[in-house]
Amino acid sequence: MEHLQIEPTNYSPSVSFNPSGVLSIKGRSLMLRASSYYKPLINWIAGIEAKTVHFTVEMDCFNSMSSKKLLEMLKIVDENNNIGEFVVYWGFEMHDEDTLLKGQNLERRLKKARFQFLKLAGV
Repeated sequence: MEHLQIEPTNYSPSVSFNPSGVLSIKGRSLMLRASSYYKPLINWIAGIEAKTVHFTVEMDCFNSMSSKKLLEMLKIVDENNNIGEFVVYWGFEMHDEDTLLKGQNLERRLKKARFQFLKLAGV
């Protein structure tokens, strides 16, 4: 498994997935075809073999399909029995309650993941 690095655009986030279990996705996710963008990310995550996963999510804006795909990725990690520790660092801007609430909603839907909510000065 190789390191996956994707540069951001105006409509898609930056991605850095390291086989060691350090994952991050940052920026905006407003693609019309989010399914095709997230498919290789989901496939990569399905093959992760790390014992510990630290997943940083710092999204300043994302649409409903991107939210579904993010949940799908988090569930894959959460349900992987080979992963003992799963921590999600959910970043949100100080006055952005919507993004905080989205993170809290995701946290309730996962079993193993521990969320740490991080107030950011600006994403």
